[in-house]
Amino acid sequence: MRFLFWFLINASQVLFFFFWSIIWQSYSIFSRLLFGDPRPALWVAHYIWAPVLLGITRSKIHVYGLEKVDLSKPHIFASNHQSTLDIAAALSTLPIPLRFVAKKELFYIPFLGWYMWATQMIFVDRKKGKEAIRSLKRAGDLIREGADIIAFPEGTRSDDGKVHPLKKGIFVVALEAGVPIIPLAIEGTRYVMPKNSFQVRPHDIHIAFGEPIETKGLGYEDRERLIVQTRQAMGNLLESIGGAGVSEHLQVAEEPEHQTFRGFSQDMEREDRFLRG
Repeated sequence: MRFLFWFLINASQVLFFFFWSIIWQSYSIFSRLLFGDPRPALWVAHYIWAPVLLGITRSKIHVYGLEKVDLSKPHIFASNHQSTLDIAAALSTLPIPLRFVAKKELFYIPFLGWYMWATQMIFVDRKKGKEAIRSLKRAGDLIREGADIIAFPEGTRSDDGKVHPLKKGIFVVALEAGVPIIPLAIEGTRYVMPKNSFQVRPHDIHIAFGEPIETKGLGYEDRERLIVQTRQAMGNLLESIGGAGVSEHLQVAEEPEHQTFRGFSQDMEREDRFLRG
């Protein structure tokens, strides 16, 4: 009897999740097509879509350290990744229009991909170096125009709740744009909706923001030190809210250094030398 009860509850929650998302994704797509401005759709995500989605899980959100962030300036938020619900948790917590860096495969998912296009999310094709660099440069352009970006630099959801090695891309963007990185930790979403599961259970969600990590004056050669600093800050934040901290793996994810990526880094180094005289 208990199993049947939770099955019916979860089934209704999953159906609501999909229909609710399709409704507001459709609104966002038509809004962009009609008015050409992605901001209304981004505000809808913060004020309506994400809070209601989290509300049906019956989970309570606790936020720490948001006062450390000057929301009038652009930032890159670097978060750990535990669950599909991390996106909704971040959108509902940060009272600013947020754009995401996401793998290109999401673009081909009906409604979700169209919504991400309508709101100017950043798609990265990790299999094609040239396309990836073009996407990262576009992210840098958006940030210089005042946009806030959030990324999950682990590249995938954690199986054990720990912060795993971080990929370099978003840190190159931060260095190129000269904007601070805000380390961010989310704990509890993996209990609400575990990885590869649609079983939804109520659980407290804790979100902690760290001190800004400045990138001005740093060059491409500082990228690995920046990654290590950010990952450690994320791990410390995660432990402070009851999480598992960092894994014992390498600090920086091992990934191929595409020729185009090296070219991008060389451009950055030449610009650094020019600016420093």
